Amino acid sequence: MNALTTSPSPTIILILLIVALCFVCTVVSLAPPDPRKPCHPSLLHQPPSITTSRRDALLLTYNSLFTPATTTAAAAAVAIVATLQSSNPAYALEECKPKSHNCIRTQWIAPPSITKPSEVLTTLREVLNSYPQKGQAGVDCNGWSIVNDTLDGDTTSIAVEYKSCVGPAALAINLGQPFIDDLKLEVKNADAVSSSGGGSGSSSGSIVVEVKSSSRIGSSDLFVNRKRLEYLGNKLRERGWSVPPPKYVYEKK
Repeated sequence: MNALTTSPSPTIILILLIVALCFVCTVVSLAPPDPRKPCHPSLLHQPPSITTSRRDALLLTYNSLFTPATTTAAAAAVAIVATLQSSNPAYALEECKPKSHNCIRTQWIAPPSITKPSEVLTTLREVLNSYPQKGQAGVDCNGWSIVNDTLDGDTTSIAVEYKSCVGPAALAINLGQPFIDDLKLEVKNADAVSSSGGGSGSSSGSIVVEVKSSSRIGSSDLFVNRKRLEYLGNKLRERGWSVPPPKYVYEKK
């Protein structure tokens, strides 16, 4: 049940760039000075016999770090990160890993009669809350919990953690603790789906829910994610939603 597929955080990239930049500048600033030249313009008019104090040396190092060249490089790093952030779609529910056996990525499409996002959010919460805390079909015996709910915010997403039953696999490789699976939902309209390229297609003008159910560790899930999405999907079909049968990545052509 492998970890979620994620790309490096732009913030981490920025930190690494700045650290690398400061390291290079520090190495350059600490290089032995040319004995034929003063080490800094401020010492041009000082007698050769004057020894620079430790405080002056630190000030010179500080000044060498914040030269026009290093400032420009730092600004460029910030610009690169801003570009990376702007290239990510507003709704960036990640895809499953190629040929994954423990991750399902699909869509739930609201019926045409639902035109208000608030109705979609109400339905999603009701269906999610209908899931038994003791699990069903032999899966998710140790309950579930909503760990992030911004359906009423700007991102309109929700994340749920499910805890598996403790079977032979959990006893053998997880110290007898239940495995954790993640369900992520993001709500958007059909135009946004087609422009972002996500999912498997949608009905024009309908409100679409992007869905990802995945296991955190391992290479297989014994069809746990499928059973979970089948239960939730059946509840939505009863309300007139269009829900395709959940398929793992390796099952898709």
